[in-house]
Amino acid sequence: MAYKGKQALVKKKGRVLQLSMMATSLKHEAFHKNLECPICLSFFKEPKILTCSHTFCKGCLDTLLESRGNLLCPTCREETSVPGGDVGRLQSNITVRSLVEDVETEGQARTNFNQENESLQRKWNKCRKHPNYDEECFCLNCKKYVCCKCGILEHAKDAHTILEAGEYETDQKNHVEKLASKADAKIRNVDKYFTFVEDQRKRVHNIQKRLNGEIDATFEELVEKLKERKTVLKNEIEHKLGKLETSLGDVEKPIRKQIEEIKKVLDLVKDGLNFPLQTESLTSHKAMCQRLDELLSQIRPDEELPRRTAEEGERIGFRSQGSDELRLGQLTHTREVPAHTKSKWVLRTEAPLPAGKYMSGMVQMIDNVSGAVIHSIRKDGDIPYPAVCQDDSVIIAWVKHDQGLLSIVQYTKELKYIKNILTDFKITELSNCSFQSFKTGEIAFRAGDRLYIFHETWE
Repeated sequence: MAYKGKQALVKKKGRVLQLSMMATSLKHEAFHKNLECPICLSFFKEPKILTCSHTFCKGCLDTLLESRGNLLCPTCREETSVPGGDVGRLQSNITVRSLVEDVETEGQARTNFNQENESLQRKWNKCRKHPNYDEECFCLNCKKYVCCKCGILEHAKDAHTILEAGEYETDQKNHVEKLASKADAKIRNVDKYFTFVEDQRKRVHNIQKRLNGEIDATFEELVEKLKERKTVLKNEIEHKLGKLETSLGDVEKPIRKQIEEIKKVLDLVKDGLNFPLQTESLTSHKAMCQRLDELLSQIRPDEELPRRTAEEGERIGFRSQGSDELRLGQLTHTREVPAHTKSKWVLRTEAPLPAGKYMSGMVQMIDNVSGAVIHSIRKDGDIPYPAVCQDDSVIIAWVKHDQGLLSIVQYTKELKYIKNILTDFKITELSNCSFQSFKTGEIAFRAGDRLYIFHETWE
């Protein structure tokens, strides 16, 4: 809205209100005047700055230079040197050009009445250098308010960017609003992020809860399996050693029966001495004495069989699988074979007792003093039966129980391979096996009630 005159008096309800009005049209007219070329009296087109700081249109300066041969300022008559005779190479007045463009697009820049009204009602400070002018412009380079005259005469010559103060403040307001909108959006995004993190925390917690449940269930299952395995192992021990106890009992039965008969005959013989012996009684007593003598001669207890039976029981051991395993352990059959020389070592074999299937065994060379394992050897699926030769070399009978095959291999005392003596010899029955070498060079392998003797010349 434009106002004519500097002031207007308005009477309302008997009171005189003096309204200070901005002479917008006059200001615009003065502002537009400063943006007109003194030569063509039109808005500057491609404004160029002369050495004297005055500004003119490029086209007007081209005409002056062409008509006169040199370029004198129409305002102050100071001469300006033109590089290469090309006015286009003179410094452009970017500020004036920008102001002209702003004025030409002023109608489009103001989009609503409120902004225009706010801009019109803004009270600007007076310029100290030019008291008749308001500081209604803003220099972006110096970052301060200036009047239009200061903007053209002082700031424009340094190619500063000059904006209308209202436009600058509107830009600042828009910038702040954009920042605020951006900040609000960022805060909303961060709030969403916090919600997302909390969801992931719950997700991790649920995973932990589920895994703990699975671990507990697996633990309980393994405990039950360990209990079952313990029962199986104890049952195996009871079965293996129970058979040995039964065997020892069977050894005792005939001897006990003979002893009972001896005691009865002995009592009869002793009782016969308490009475005078007649011819018939003497003959009977003599017969009982002969029977007693026969019984005494028949009793010959076999100490070797009980000892071998007990030794067989001592060979049954238990090997733990260690704390890293959950299989608890297994029963093994252990044998030790000493060296023939003064070497301080023995061969120890450990083979799992068969429980449905045969597993691999191991031969270890053990230091007699420290008990440390010096060397060891094993074959998958084979049970070893070692023997030591006179020169302390080692021969091992490897038995595949599931196939009934016997192989004999010679090793050094460090359990390094030397040669094969026998390979995959078929044996029909593999029970109560043992292996031995002799000074004469023969080696014998016993399986069940059969004895196999092999001849070999040792190098």
